[in-house]
Amino acid sequence: MKFLDYVKSFYDKGGVYPLTKNGKYPSLKVFRDAIKIYKTESKIPFDNDSLDREGVRLVLEEMFNYKEQVNA
Repeated sequence: MKFLDYVKSFYDKGGVYPLTKNGKYPSLKVFRDAIKIYKTESKIPFDNDSLDREGVRLVLEEMFNYKEQVNA
């Protein structure tokens, strides 16, 4: 599985922890940009693992303002 697909399986529509902003899920471009930013700014080796996935989540939340979707 590609890392992008791995990230999307958690944070996209139907994912484990879907993230939204104004009712919309991140676009493919936003996911790619978040991964690129994380890889550039991370101080640890990139291993395509859950630690990296969580790092991308932080970028999505802190830089792109996505939040975990809460179902009522």
